[in-house]
Amino acid sequence: SIEFVPIGRLTLPVRSRNMQLIVLSLSLLAAGAAAAAADSCKDGKCPARTVATLAPMLLQFRSDMTSAGGLLGRFCGIASNTEQGNDFSSTDLGNAANAAGPTRVWHYNWKMHADFTSPDVMFVPTIKFPGETHGMPVGDLPQANSNGVGNVVKGWNEPDDAGQAGNDYHLRTTPEAYGKAWVDDMTIARSKGYTEFVSPAMARDTIWLDFFLKSCMNTANCPQFVTYLSLHRYRTDCATYSADADTSKNAGFRDDLSYVLTYYRMMQKYNAKGFNIKGLVWDEMGCLINGAPSPDEQQLRYMQQWFSNTIVKVKNGDAATIEKIRDTPWIMPRGPDALEAGVSYSLNMGHAMDVGSKAGDDAVKAIQSIVTVAWFSITPEANHLFVPHQGLSNLGVEWFNTCKTVRSGAAPAPPTSAPALPPTPAPTPTLVLPPSLPTPTPAPPPPPSKAVPGTGSDLLDSATMRITNAASHRTLYAAVGKNGGEGVGAAAHAGADGVWKLLSQPGGGYKIVNEASGRALYAQSGSNWGDGLGAESPSSSIGSDGVWNLVHKGGNKYRIENTVNGRTLYAQSGSEMAAGVGAGAPATAVNDDGEWILTPK
Repeated sequence: SIEFVPIGRLTLPVRSRNMQLIVLSLSLLAAGAAAAAADSCKDGKCPARTVATLAPMLLQFRSDMTSAGGLLGRFCGIASNTEQGNDFSSTDLGNAANAAGPTRVWHYNWKMHADFTSPDVMFVPTIKFPGETHGMPVGDLPQANSNGVGNVVKGWNEPDDAGQAGNDYHLRTTPEAYGKAWVDDMTIARSKGYTEFVSPAMARDTIWLDFFLKSCMNTANCPQFVTYLSLHRYRTDCATYSADADTSKNAGFRDDLSYVLTYYRMMQKYNAKGFNIKGLVWDEMGCLINGAPSPDEQQLRYMQQWFSNTIVKVKNGDAATIEKIRDTPWIMPRGPDALEAGVSYSLNMGHAMDVGSKAGDDAVKAIQSIVTVAWFSITPEANHLFVPHQGLSNLGVEWFNTCKTVRSGAAPAPPTSAPALPPTPAPTPTLVLPPSLPTPTPAPPPPPSKAVPGTGSDLLDSATMRITNAASHRTLYAAVGKNGGEGVGAAAHAGADGVWKLLSQPGGGYKIVNEASGRALYAQSGSNWGDGLGAESPSSSIGSDGVWNLVHKGGNKYRIENTVNGRTLYAQSGSEMAAGVGAGAPATAVNDDGEWILTPK
């Protein structure tokens, strides 16, 4: 709660009784200033009394208020602990405070209690699992607004990840059952003085959070305990990441825009249902290769491209960056919607959704809704943002010099000069391995783990599409109840078996799996044209000849080329069903009937 305390003719908000000494000091200063100013009164006329009269002390008061309060205004987060010999220390916090200003910095360590503190730098405790943190009950939380702790508490850490809170299988698989457990934990936190509550932090599965919020919506007193939505994100493509408007270069960029848009849409949806969610807290951001932190130069590229040149520029109202995002095609948030009738949660159920021409504009709003960001800064024997006992690393210099420029946690109004989003989306991006590189036989994707949170796979992964030939207007299908070479063709009016899902593969390219029949499209090596084309179920039985590249041919047209043998899919005009459908090589021998239109379903 906020108590308003009068100081002369001013009324200032005070968050707790701990601030009353500051108020008293300011009251005495005001009285002294008024008495001193009385000497300048002549003939009953005195200088006007304005807030500016006390500007220096008021600014200090504002700073103290920020220090004692929440996340607003603290855009410089540090996610780090002191484990594995990384030498993280209070000296590092002090260096961060000196670089960015102490009231702009906050830190956490996935525990309830800080390893150390630094003046005016805020520590945010974590309730890592339902009911406890590493064996300590929620009641062991430190008192809020004291000893470097603010009024913010973080909730469960990655309940969607089997290596974190999600090691409880029931928690990981039934988010709709945990609204009451959340209320229990946050009620205790409130009794300790906490007034801002950060939602369970997602490693990657946005749908888990949607179903949890649905449970919270239907649980008494729960919505008041969700102040912010929390998200984590680690990319595996930081070495080549580009925040570029060119669709052939920016798959990761569109993936990040789609990811943050998913949370923004969730926030808007539940606020319309009675929540009061104030924004997004992105409290783990970083880069990984094979489960280990990427080299610092690769992290620096991602930090500059995505954080400095995208998030911070949008937060500060940069018109050119906002225009670029509004003009970016194929920004696709994840679904399905947990509030749809008859939908229940299951693992890995998410898919990309086409939300129309407003996606770019809403992605800008999503970035503007980010309240703060924390860089993941730990690795064995090292700390990415700091050089032990020396100062900031190159990453640290970039991070703190940039984050401190964000004017506040509030979203700035979009510049009036920014153009509207084009009425129709631009085509799907080209996502092709260079022809000179060999395409390995794909392996099954790795199981979920902390090693690969928020993978760098592109936004088309799991997108559902109709695949229609641009020349013959025939839609590709794979009939239910058939297998192999039977029941595969292209029809002018395909039904449910004309919908396909694109599944990104670790070695590049996609498996193209029919939604109705579960059959994966393939083109056998050693065959050509009408021979050896089929669709097999289960899709896991298909090897490298079931992996395809999407080659952009302009507009929304693509050629679909097999990665292992170069055979190009076609559907001839003047034929129907299985007739005239095949995959030919070399690709140059396939004419215009080898071009296909991908339409999101």
